[in-house]
Amino acid sequence: MIALYSIAMICLGGFLFYNYMTMVNKTEIRQEQASGFLTAALVVWGFAALFLCMIFCSWKRVELAATIIQATADYITDVKRVTLVPLLEFLMLIGFLAWWMYSGAYLFSTGKVKHDPSKPFG
Repeated sequence: MIALYSIAMICLGGFLFYNYMTMVNKTEIRQEQASGFLTAALVVWGFAALFLCMIFCSWKRVELAATIIQATADYITDVKRVTLVPLLEFLMLIGFLAWWMYSGAYLFSTGKVKHDPSKPFG
């Protein structure tokens, strides 16, 4: 993913620079339009360079994160029932929300609220 992101950013910068070069060769295009493509290409290349610098400077942490993800994948592969936990939690949440919707609809449809000054609730 790191390589794919880097290649995509470099290619996007190249595409913007290519558009800049084709616009410079045309005479009817204003200079502001062409310089916008050059600025965008330089910004995208700058972000790609900053991203690569960040990756290279923290390579040990990237390796650690990849190792942790690999251990997690091994655990999920070995213990398949752990994938049911989010599904069961989602189903319980749907049941809880359905109960609250039913309760709210029931309270809303019971009739008009009458206020009795001797009681704290309507």
